Amino acid sequence: MRRPKHLWSLGSRDGLADKLARLQGLSPLAVDTETSGLVWSTDRVGALCLAANDTAAFIFGDALGPAMKWLANEVKRKRTLAFHNGKFDLHHLRATFGLHVGYPVHDTMIESFIIDNRGAGAITGGFDSHRLKDLASVFVDEDAHDPEKEMMAAIRRRAGVGAHKGDWPVLLGTEDEGLVTTYGGLDPWYTLQLHLQFIERIRHWPQPEGDYPSLMSLYETERWLLLALLDMEARGIMVNREFLETWRDELAIKLTKYEKRLRKLAGCEINWNSTPQLRELLYEKMGLESGSITDAGELSTDEATMKTLAHPIGQAILDYREAFKQHGSYAVSLLNAIQADGAIHTTFRQTGARTGRMSCADPNMQQQARESGVRKAYFPRKGLVFRFADYSQVEMRFAGHFANEPMLVKGFNTDPEFDTHAATAIKMFGVAVPTS
Repeated sequence: MRRPKHLWSLGSRDGLADKLARLQGLSPLAVDTETSGLVWSTDRVGALCLAANDTAAFIFGDALGPAMKWLANEVKRKRTLAFHNGKFDLHHLRATFGLHVGYPVHDTMIESFIIDNRGAGAITGGFDSHRLKDLASVFVDEDAHDPEKEMMAAIRRRAGVGAHKGDWPVLLGTEDEGLVTTYGGLDPWYTLQLHLQFIERIRHWPQPEGDYPSLMSLYETERWLLLALLDMEARGIMVNREFLETWRDELAIKLTKYEKRLRKLAGCEINWNSTPQLRELLYEKMGLESGSITDAGELSTDEATMKTLAHPIGQAILDYREAFKQHGSYAVSLLNAIQADGAIHTTFRQTGARTGRMSCADPNMQQQARESGVRKAYFPRKGLVFRFADYSQVEMRFAGHFANEPMLVKGFNTDPEFDTHAATAIKMFGVAVPTS
Protein backbone atom coordinates (compact mmCIF):
# COMPACT_ATOMS: atom_id res chain seq x y z
CA MET A 1 0.00 0.00 0.00
CA ARG A 2 1.74 3.21 -1.18
CA ARG A 3 -0.40 5.63 0.84
CA PRO A 4 -2.59 5.12 3.93
CA LYS A 5 -6.32 4.52 3.52
CA HIS A 6 -7.00 7.22 6.10
CA LEU A 7 -4.86 10.36 6.52
CA TRP A 8 -6.19 12.75 9.13
CA SER A 9 -5.42 16.28 10.26
CA LEU A 10 -6.39 16.49 13.93
CA GLY A 11 -6.17 19.95 15.46
CA SER A 12 -8.98 19.80 18.04
CA ARG A 13 -10.35 17.43 20.65
CA ASP A 14 -13.59 16.87 18.74
CA GLY A 15 -13.81 13.23 17.76
CA LEU A 16 -10.16 12.71 18.70
CA ALA A 17 -10.77 9.60 20.82
CA ASP A 18 -12.60 7.85 17.98
CA LYS A 19 -9.83 8.70 15.56
CA LEU A 20 -7.10 7.48 17.92
CA ALA A 21 -9.02 4.23 18.33
CA ARG A 22 -8.24 3.54 14.65
CA LEU A 23 -4.58 3.39 15.69
CA GLN A 24 -5.15 0.68 18.30
CA GLY A 25 -4.53 -2.98 17.66
CA LEU A 26 -1.62 -5.30 17.17
CA SER A 27 0.10 -3.27 14.49
CA PRO A 28 3.35 -1.55 15.44
CA LEU A 29 2.81 2.15 16.06
CA ALA A 30 5.08 4.39 14.00
CA VAL A 31 5.88 7.72 15.62
CA ASP A 32 7.34 10.93 14.24
CA THR A 33 7.52 14.48 15.57
CA GLU A 34 7.42 17.86 13.87
CA THR A 35 9.53 20.28 15.85
CA SER A 36 10.52 23.93 15.86
CA GLY A 37 14.13 22.98 15.15
CA LEU A 38 16.75 20.27 15.43
CA VAL A 39 18.10 20.91 18.95
CA TRP A 40 16.12 18.87 21.46
CA SER A 41 17.32 20.86 24.48
CA THR A 42 15.85 24.13 23.19
CA ASP A 43 13.38 23.30 20.41
CA ARG A 44 9.97 21.81 21.08
CA VAL A 45 7.45 19.43 19.54
CA GLY A 46 4.61 21.18 17.71
CA ALA A 47 2.94 18.16 16.14
CA LEU A 48 2.74 14.44 16.75
CA CYS A 49 2.54 12.16 13.71
CA LEU A 50 1.34 8.58 14.10
CA ALA A 51 0.64 5.63 11.84
CA ALA A 52 -0.75 2.14 12.44
CA ASN A 53 -2.90 -0.34 10.57
CA ASP A 54 -4.25 1.52 7.50
CA THR A 55 -4.27 4.97 9.12
CA ALA A 56 -1.95 7.93 9.61
CA ALA A 57 -2.57 11.14 11.55
CA PHE A 58 -1.03 14.58 11.89
CA ILE A 59 -1.93 15.87 15.36
CA PHE A 60 -1.41 19.46 16.56
CA GLY A 61 -3.04 22.33 18.44
CA ASP A 62 -5.63 21.43 21.06
CA ALA A 63 -5.42 17.76 20.10
CA LEU A 64 -1.72 17.49 20.90
CA GLY A 65 -2.04 17.23 24.71
CA PRO A 66 -4.68 14.47 24.73
CA ALA A 67 -2.83 12.61 21.97
CA MET A 68 0.33 12.65 24.05
CA LYS A 69 -1.58 11.18 27.00
CA TRP A 70 -2.84 8.46 24.68
CA LEU A 71 0.72 7.79 23.47
CA ALA A 72 1.96 7.68 27.08
CA ASN A 73 -0.62 4.96 27.81
CA GLU A 74 0.55 3.01 24.78
CA VAL A 75 4.09 3.24 26.13
CA LYS A 76 2.92 1.97 29.52
CA ARG A 77 1.47 -1.04 27.71
CA LYS A 78 4.84 -1.43 25.97
CA ARG A 79 3.28 -1.09 22.54
CA THR A 80 5.76 -1.89 19.77
CA LEU A 81 7.02 1.47 18.49
CA ALA A 82 8.84 2.24 15.26
CA PHE A 83 10.80 5.40 14.46
CA HIS A 84 13.17 6.63 11.81
CA ASN A 85 16.23 8.15 13.49
CA GLY A 86 14.54 7.37 16.75
CA LYS A 87 16.95 9.17 19.08
CA PHE A 88 15.88 12.51 17.62
CA ASP A 89 12.19 11.94 18.32
CA LEU A 90 12.77 10.30 21.71
CA HIS A 91 14.86 13.26 22.84
CA HIS A 92 12.16 15.71 21.79
CA LEU A 93 9.33 13.69 23.34
CA ARG A 94 11.20 13.57 26.63
CA ALA A 95 12.22 17.23 26.58
CA THR A 96 8.78 18.57 25.57
CA PHE A 97 6.38 16.19 27.33
CA GLY A 98 8.49 14.25 29.82
CA LEU A 99 7.69 11.01 27.98
CA HIS A 100 10.36 8.38 28.62
CA VAL A 101 10.39 5.15 26.65
CA GLY A 102 12.34 2.65 28.71
CA TYR A 103 12.21 -0.34 26.39
CA PRO A 104 13.77 -0.93 22.96
CA VAL A 105 12.05 0.62 19.96
CA HIS A 106 12.49 -0.15 16.29
CA ASP A 107 14.43 2.24 14.10
CA THR A 108 14.21 1.88 10.33
CA MET A 109 17.41 3.86 9.81
CA ILE A 110 19.33 1.26 11.82
CA GLU A 111 17.42 -1.58 10.17
CA SER A 112 18.40 -0.25 6.77
CA PHE A 113 22.04 0.09 7.80
CA ILE A 114 22.52 -3.43 9.10
CA ILE A 115 20.76 -4.92 6.05
CA ASP A 116 23.02 -2.99 3.68
CA ASN A 117 25.25 -0.11 4.71
CA ARG A 118 24.60 1.55 1.33
CA GLY A 119 20.93 2.04 2.14
CA ALA A 120 18.83 3.20 -0.81
CA GLY A 121 22.00 3.32 -2.91
CA ALA A 122 22.16 -0.47 -2.83
CA ILE A 123 19.04 -0.57 -5.03
CA THR A 124 19.38 2.59 -7.08
CA GLY A 125 23.14 2.46 -7.59
CA GLY A 126 23.24 6.05 -6.40
CA PHE A 127 24.71 7.66 -3.29
CA ASP A 128 24.61 6.00 0.11
CA SER A 129 21.50 7.05 1.96
CA HIS A 130 19.50 5.90 4.93
CA ARG A 131 17.25 8.96 4.87
CA LEU A 132 13.56 8.24 5.23
CA LYS A 133 12.39 9.71 1.93
CA ASP A 134 15.17 8.05 -0.06
CA LEU A 135 14.34 4.65 1.41
CA ALA A 136 10.60 5.20 1.03
CA SER A 137 10.97 6.18 -2.63
CA VAL A 138 12.64 2.81 -3.27
CA PHE A 139 10.63 0.48 -1.04
CA VAL A 140 7.22 2.12 -0.54
CA ASP A 141 6.25 5.04 -2.77
CA GLU A 142 8.22 6.32 -5.74
CA ASP A 143 6.71 9.78 -5.15
CA ALA A 144 7.77 9.92 -1.50
CA HIS A 145 9.81 13.11 -2.00
CA ASP A 146 6.94 15.11 -3.50
CA PRO A 147 4.93 16.03 -0.36
CA GLU A 148 8.00 17.59 1.29
CA LYS A 149 8.89 19.52 -1.86
CA GLU A 150 5.36 20.88 -2.14
CA MET A 151 5.21 21.83 1.53
CA MET A 152 8.61 23.55 1.44
CA ALA A 153 7.62 25.55 -1.64
CA ALA A 154 4.53 26.80 0.20
CA ILE A 155 6.53 27.60 3.35
CA ARG A 156 9.02 29.65 1.35
CA ARG A 157 6.20 31.56 -0.32
CA ARG A 158 4.87 32.56 3.08
CA ALA A 159 8.00 32.75 5.27
CA GLY A 160 10.71 33.80 2.83
CA VAL A 161 13.69 32.29 1.10
CA GLY A 162 15.51 31.29 4.31
CA ALA A 163 12.58 29.28 5.65
CA HIS A 164 13.06 25.68 6.84
CA LYS A 165 10.88 22.74 7.82
CA GLY A 166 10.56 24.05 11.36
CA ASP A 167 8.45 26.90 9.94
CA TRP A 168 5.59 24.55 9.03
CA PRO A 169 3.13 26.33 11.42
CA VAL A 170 2.91 29.25 8.95
CA LEU A 171 0.74 27.00 6.76
CA LEU A 172 -1.81 26.18 9.47
CA GLY A 173 -5.12 27.93 8.97
CA THR A 174 -4.39 28.60 5.30
CA GLU A 175 -5.37 26.86 2.10
CA ASP A 176 -1.97 25.12 2.29
CA GLU A 177 -2.66 23.39 5.60
CA GLY A 178 -3.30 20.13 3.77
CA LEU A 179 0.32 20.12 2.59
CA VAL A 180 1.51 19.91 6.19
CA THR A 181 -0.99 17.18 6.99
CA THR A 182 0.11 15.08 4.04
CA TYR A 183 3.82 15.59 4.70
CA GLY A 184 3.52 14.99 8.46
CA GLY A 185 1.21 12.00 8.21
CA LEU A 186 3.19 10.24 5.53
CA ASP A 187 6.47 10.26 7.47
CA PRO A 188 5.29 7.75 10.12
CA TRP A 189 3.38 5.85 7.42
CA TYR A 190 6.57 5.39 5.42
CA THR A 191 8.37 4.42 8.61
CA LEU A 192 5.74 1.79 9.37
CA GLN A 193 5.88 0.28 5.89
CA LEU A 194 9.69 0.22 5.87
CA HIS A 195 9.77 -1.44 9.28
CA LEU A 196 7.32 -4.16 8.23
CA GLN A 197 9.57 -4.97 5.26
CA PHE A 198 12.95 -4.57 6.94
CA ILE A 199 12.21 -6.56 10.08
CA GLU A 200 11.21 -9.57 7.96
CA ARG A 201 14.45 -9.33 6.00
CA ILE A 202 16.44 -9.21 9.22
CA ARG A 203 14.46 -12.04 10.78
CA HIS A 204 14.96 -14.33 7.77
CA TRP A 205 18.47 -13.26 6.78
CA PRO A 206 20.44 -16.28 5.44
CA GLN A 207 22.59 -17.64 8.23
CA PRO A 208 26.19 -18.57 7.27
CA GLU A 209 27.58 -21.93 8.32
CA GLY A 210 29.35 -21.99 11.63
CA ASP A 211 28.78 -20.53 15.05
CA TYR A 212 27.91 -17.00 13.99
CA PRO A 213 25.38 -14.70 15.63
CA SER A 214 22.26 -13.99 13.60
CA LEU A 215 21.54 -10.61 12.03
CA MET A 216 18.56 -10.35 14.36
CA SER A 217 20.83 -10.67 17.41
CA LEU A 218 22.95 -7.83 16.05
CA TYR A 219 19.85 -5.71 15.52
CA GLU A 220 18.64 -6.41 19.06
CA THR A 221 22.00 -5.21 20.38
CA GLU A 222 21.67 -2.02 18.33
CA ARG A 223 18.17 -1.43 19.74
CA TRP A 224 19.49 -1.52 23.30
CA LEU A 225 22.47 0.59 22.29
CA LEU A 226 20.07 3.27 20.99
CA LEU A 227 18.60 3.62 24.50
CA ALA A 228 22.07 3.81 26.05
CA LEU A 229 23.18 6.50 23.61
CA LEU A 230 19.96 8.41 24.22
CA ASP A 231 20.76 8.62 27.92
CA MET A 232 24.43 9.40 27.28
CA GLU A 233 23.49 12.33 25.05
CA ALA A 234 20.90 13.59 27.51
CA ARG A 235 23.35 13.44 30.42
CA GLY A 236 26.23 14.98 28.48
CA ILE A 237 29.72 15.54 29.81
CA MET A 238 30.64 18.32 32.23
CA VAL A 239 33.13 20.90 30.98
CA ASN A 240 35.43 23.36 32.73
CA ARG A 241 34.52 26.57 30.91
CA GLU A 242 37.26 28.57 32.63
CA PHE A 243 39.91 26.10 31.43
CA LEU A 244 38.71 26.36 27.83
CA GLU A 245 38.52 30.15 27.94
CA THR A 246 42.08 30.40 29.25
CA TRP A 247 43.28 27.87 26.68
CA ARG A 248 41.49 29.73 23.88
CA ASP A 249 43.16 33.01 24.85
CA GLU A 250 46.59 31.36 25.05
CA LEU A 251 46.10 29.82 21.62
CA ALA A 252 45.06 33.21 20.20
CA ILE A 253 48.36 34.66 21.44
CA LYS A 254 50.21 31.72 19.88
CA LEU A 255 48.46 32.27 16.56
CA THR A 256 49.45 35.93 16.52
CA LYS A 257 53.05 34.92 17.24
CA TYR A 258 53.06 32.27 14.49
CA GLU A 259 51.49 34.65 11.97
CA LYS A 260 54.16 37.25 12.71
CA ARG A 261 56.87 34.63 12.17
CA LEU A 262 55.30 33.52 8.89
CA ARG A 263 55.14 37.10 7.61
CA LYS A 264 58.82 37.53 8.42
CA LEU A 265 59.82 34.30 6.66
CA ALA A 266 57.62 34.97 3.65
CA GLY A 267 58.16 38.70 3.37
CA CYS A 268 54.44 39.23 2.79
CA GLU A 269 50.96 38.67 4.20
CA ILE A 270 48.59 36.01 2.83
CA ASN A 271 45.68 33.95 4.08
CA TRP A 272 47.65 31.13 5.69
CA ASN A 273 44.62 28.83 5.48
CA SER A 274 44.25 29.29 1.72
CA THR A 275 45.88 26.43 -0.20
CA PRO A 276 46.02 28.34 -3.54
CA GLN A 277 47.65 31.38 -1.89
CA LEU A 278 50.10 29.18 0.01
CA ARG A 279 50.97 27.22 -3.14
CA GLU A 280 51.63 30.45 -5.06
CA LEU A 281 53.81 31.81 -2.25
CA LEU A 282 55.92 28.68 -1.74
CA TYR A 283 56.41 27.45 -5.28
CA GLU A 284 56.17 30.59 -7.41
CA LYS A 285 57.30 33.55 -5.33
CA MET A 286 59.77 31.71 -3.08
CA GLY A 287 60.79 29.15 -5.69
CA LEU A 288 60.77 26.18 -3.30
CA GLU A 289 60.57 22.63 -4.61
CA SER A 290 57.83 20.18 -3.71
CA GLY A 291 58.32 16.45 -3.94
CA SER A 292 54.61 15.63 -4.00
CA ILE A 293 51.68 16.18 -6.33
CA THR A 294 47.99 16.02 -5.39
CA ASP A 295 45.46 13.83 -7.22
CA ALA A 296 44.39 16.96 -9.07
CA GLY A 297 47.93 17.44 -10.39
CA GLU A 298 48.74 20.41 -8.12
CA LEU A 299 51.85 20.87 -6.02
CA SER A 300 51.04 19.64 -2.53
CA THR A 301 51.00 21.67 0.68
CA ASP A 302 50.17 18.75 2.99
CA GLU A 303 51.93 17.93 6.24
CA ALA A 304 54.43 15.48 4.75
CA THR A 305 55.45 18.01 2.12
CA MET A 306 55.86 20.83 4.63
CA LYS A 307 58.17 18.63 6.69
CA THR A 308 60.49 18.14 3.71
CA LEU A 309 60.64 21.74 2.49
CA ALA A 310 64.19 23.05 2.39
CA HIS A 311 63.15 26.18 4.26
CA PRO A 312 62.10 26.95 7.87
CA ILE A 313 58.73 28.20 6.62
CA GLY A 314 57.60 24.58 6.29
CA GLN A 315 57.76 23.93 10.04
CA ALA A 316 56.35 27.39 10.73
CA ILE A 317 53.29 26.54 8.65
CA LEU A 318 52.80 23.29 10.57
CA ASP A 319 53.07 25.13 13.91
CA TYR A 320 50.49 27.65 12.74
CA ARG A 321 48.12 24.94 11.48
CA GLU A 322 48.24 23.02 14.75
CA ALA A 323 47.52 26.13 16.81
CA PHE A 324 44.75 27.16 14.41
CA LYS A 325 43.14 23.73 14.65
CA GLN A 326 43.29 23.65 18.44
CA HIS A 327 41.91 27.19 18.67
CA GLY A 328 39.00 26.70 16.29
CA SER A 329 38.19 23.00 16.34
CA TYR A 330 38.65 22.53 20.06
CA ALA A 331 38.69 25.63 22.27
CA VAL A 332 36.20 27.84 20.43
CA SER A 333 33.86 25.12 19.13
CA LEU A 334 33.71 23.40 22.51
CA LEU A 335 32.97 26.65 24.31
CA ASN A 336 30.13 27.27 21.86
CA ALA A 337 28.78 23.76 22.50
CA ILE A 338 28.45 24.15 26.28
CA GLN A 339 24.77 24.33 27.19
CA ALA A 340 22.99 25.94 30.13
CA ASP A 341 23.61 22.96 32.43
CA GLY A 342 27.38 23.33 31.98
CA ALA A 343 27.63 20.18 29.87
CA ILE A 344 28.23 19.35 26.23
CA HIS A 345 25.53 17.16 24.72
CA THR A 346 26.98 15.55 21.63
CA THR A 347 25.26 13.30 19.08
CA PHE A 348 26.36 9.69 18.59
CA ARG A 349 25.55 8.14 15.23
CA GLN A 350 25.06 4.40 14.97
CA THR A 351 24.97 4.63 11.18
CA GLY A 352 27.67 7.26 10.79
CA ALA A 353 30.38 5.12 9.19
CA ARG A 354 30.08 2.40 6.56
CA THR A 355 32.48 0.21 8.56
CA GLY A 356 29.93 -0.08 11.37
CA ARG A 357 31.87 2.10 13.79
CA MET A 358 29.96 4.81 15.59
CA SER A 359 30.64 8.40 14.70
CA CYS A 360 30.03 11.54 16.69
CA ALA A 361 29.11 15.12 15.83
CA ASP A 362 28.12 18.54 17.20
CA PRO A 363 30.85 18.40 18.48
CA ASN A 364 32.92 15.30 17.68
CA MET A 365 33.80 14.01 21.14
CA GLN A 366 35.38 10.84 19.72
CA GLN A 367 38.32 12.81 18.38
CA GLN A 368 39.77 14.74 21.28
CA ALA A 369 43.50 14.45 20.65
CA ARG A 370 45.48 13.55 23.75
CA GLU A 371 48.42 15.73 22.74
CA SER A 372 46.23 18.83 22.43
CA GLY A 373 45.54 18.90 26.18
CA VAL A 374 41.82 19.38 25.64
CA ARG A 375 40.91 16.32 27.73
CA LYS A 376 41.80 18.29 30.85
CA ALA A 377 38.64 20.32 30.29
CA TYR A 378 36.29 17.42 31.16
CA PHE A 379 35.37 16.30 34.66
CA PRO A 380 32.91 13.76 36.11
CA ARG A 381 29.81 14.72 38.04
CA LYS A 382 29.92 14.61 41.83
CA GLY A 383 30.21 11.07 43.15
CA LEU A 384 31.38 9.65 39.83
CA VAL A 385 34.80 8.94 38.34
CA PHE A 386 36.12 8.59 34.81
CA ARG A 387 37.15 5.14 33.64
CA PHE A 388 39.36 4.78 30.60
CA ALA A 389 39.23 1.66 28.43
CA ASP A 390 40.49 0.81 24.98
CA TYR A 391 40.56 -2.24 22.77
CA SER A 392 43.96 -3.89 22.50
CA GLN A 393 44.77 -4.73 18.87
CA VAL A 394 41.12 -5.56 18.29
CA GLU A 395 41.41 -5.85 14.50
CA MET A 396 44.27 -8.32 14.75
CA ARG A 397 42.38 -10.33 17.37
CA PHE A 398 39.46 -10.64 14.94
CA ALA A 399 41.86 -11.60 12.16
CA GLY A 400 43.47 -14.28 14.32
CA HIS A 401 40.10 -15.65 15.40
CA PHE A 402 38.47 -15.89 11.99
CA ALA A 403 41.63 -17.06 10.20
CA ASN A 404 42.49 -19.43 13.06
CA GLU A 405 46.12 -18.42 12.59
CA PRO A 406 48.16 -20.42 15.16
CA MET A 407 50.76 -17.73 15.87
CA LEU A 408 48.14 -15.04 16.55
CA VAL A 409 45.84 -17.33 18.54
CA LYS A 410 48.66 -18.58 20.75
CA GLY A 411 50.13 -15.12 21.20
CA PHE A 412 46.90 -13.47 22.27
CA ASN A 413 45.93 -16.39 24.54
CA THR A 414 49.27 -16.70 26.35
CA ASP A 415 51.03 -13.32 26.28
CA PRO A 416 49.37 -10.14 27.67
CA GLU A 417 52.12 -8.08 25.99
CA PHE A 418 51.89 -9.87 22.65
CA ASP A 419 53.04 -7.66 19.77
CA THR A 420 51.58 -8.85 16.47
CA HIS A 421 53.92 -6.78 14.31
CA ALA A 422 57.07 -7.99 16.07
CA ALA A 423 55.82 -11.58 15.95
CA THR A 424 55.05 -11.29 12.24
CA ALA A 425 58.50 -9.85 11.50
CA ILE A 426 60.17 -12.61 13.52
CA LYS A 427 58.28 -15.26 11.57
CA MET A 428 58.88 -13.65 8.16
CA PHE A 429 62.62 -13.18 8.58
CA GLY A 430 63.32 -16.32 10.62
CA VAL A 431 64.63 -14.40 13.60
CA ALA A 432 64.81 -16.31 16.85
CA VAL A 433 62.12 -15.40 19.35
CA PRO A 434 63.61 -13.30 22.20
CA THR A 435 63.71 -15.11 25.52
CA SER A 436 63.61 -11.99 27.65
